[in-house]
Amino acid sequence: MKIKDFRMLAIIVIALLLSSFVVLVKAQPYYDAYFTSIMVTDGNGSSDLLYGGTAKVYEGQYISINTTAYNNRCGTFGANLYVKFYVNDVLTTTTSEAYIWKGTNMGNQLYDYEYGAKTVNYKVELWWDSSGTHYLEDERTFSIQVVKLYVADWSPSSLSVEKGKTSASTWSISLRNGGNDMMSSASISIVDSGGLQISPSSNSLGNIASQGVKSTSFSVVAPNTLSTGYKTVSFQVSYTDFEGNPHVESNVGYVIVKKLGTSITVTLTPSVVNKDTSLTITAKLLDGNGNPIANQAIAFLVGTTSIGSANTDSSGNAVKSYTANVNADTYVVNASYAGSPDYDLSSGTSNLIVTPVTMDYTLYYVGGGIIVIIVLGAIGYWAFRTRKKTASQK
Repeated sequence: MKIKDFRMLAIIVIALLLSSFVVLVKAQPYYDAYFTSIMVTDGNGSSDLLYGGTAKVYEGQYISINTTAYNNRCGTFGANLYVKFYVNDVLTTTTSEAYIWKGTNMGNQLYDYEYGAKTVNYKVELWWDSSGTHYLEDERTFSIQVVKLYVADWSPSSLSVEKGKTSASTWSISLRNGGNDMMSSASISIVDSGGLQISPSSNSLGNIASQGVKSTSFSVVAPNTLSTGYKTVSFQVSYTDFEGNPHVESNVGYVIVKKLGTSITVTLTPSVVNKDTSLTITAKLLDGNGNPIANQAIAFLVGTTSIGSANTDSSGNAVKSYTANVNADTYVVNASYAGSPDYDLSSGTSNLIVTPVTMDYTLYYVGGGIIVIIVLGAIGYWAFRTRKKTASQK
């Protein structure tokens, strides 16, 4: 044999040896073996997604994917079959090969956990290893929606309430379902009122669709025994998911408690006076509920001049006498209350008109007339007496 023939023989032998290590893949479904069911966790049960579709689970829920494959005619008596699992087009699991007799089934199972609101795409492939040549017998695809629900955009409105005020303030609260599925039977409940009187204790929101927004309101009263400042109110938002499982989230809101407001009404009796004439100034002090406040000091100003202070009586009236020894003009009379630990400050005003003093000449006119009459009478009498005396002398 020639050297050239030996070389050719060596090349053929090497090629045969290398071919024994090469895996031949026939990536086309032949359906000599095929899946008969793909049972996937779906809520509290499972669904067969052999022909596609979407199952639904809550995040972190145990996911089971059970495949059943049937060997119809692979191999002479049976065949080595195995399954590949893909998650979002990434091969994650390849099962061990199992010899499956013709006319029998093979089962495989994949376990998974997923977190976050999303949809996960799965693919399963059934392969036959025929003496190193791998044939794709069947492939199926399906999806699993991973549900996550949570409260987003928790938004209590800004609220200030006056301590001791009998009328309630309205506190509005809104929230959004930030998840990717329905929140069922949602409600907001008061857990800790922070010393405030809040009603009702719970409000139903009903069902909230994915990304849906719901609003509600509470009535808030601050008892007069409560201190002023920020008060923290604790809430719970409750809802159920598509499986009927309950969920609870905690949130807080803040309320500013202020002193009870007051008001002052100023009355002048009279409101128009002559210069250097006296008048009465009455300041009525009421709280935010319209009730009079007794034993409180009220300071008075006429223009920019202080004229002293007076305490309120049981009717809330502080009375001050004043003599308008000022120039004729219009003056603002101011009554002010400096407040207390329970009551807020306030003030009220009224206009005082001071007119100049006018001379009354009526008396002078009457007196002058009388004098003229007396003088004329005296002159007349004197003339009469003189004429009479002259006549007697003749």
